Amino acid sequence: MMESETVKDVRNEFLKRREVEVVIDNHGNPGLKESKKVIVEKFKGSEPVIVIKHLGSEFGKKEFVIDAFIYDSVEDLKNIEPRNKKEEARLAEEAKKQAIENKAKKELEAAEKAKVVESSAEEAPKVTENTTGAVA
Repeated sequence: MMESETVKDVRNEFLKRREVEVVIDNHGNPGLKESKKVIVEKFKGSEPVIVIKHLGSEFGKKEFVIDAFIYDSVEDLKNIEPRNKKEEARLAEEAKKQAIENKAKKELEAAEKAKVVESSAEEAPKVTENTTGAVA
């Protein structure tokens, strides 16, 4: 188990999160997953609401500094944190597919309306005139 020490623990009410800085002693870089586990154990949070902003150390030292944000809810995290490029590309692709599907659906509805109008025009009774001038 890594030893950890809390250097900073500040509550940011405006952004609905805790901003923490923890120093851990480890033989190698703990990585983001292990850093999240340390934050979860130390502050009793859940992984989906934790964002690791910085993980680093000085060359040759076994102390690693973790800067992290612990949000109140997943919705707060999604509203405040910027999305990464892969997520933005995925959302843009989904929006593009949705637009194509909506366009195809509208074209299909328009074609069906046109078909209904044509069939109702064919079924309508035709008006003919007699030679006497009366409408039949």
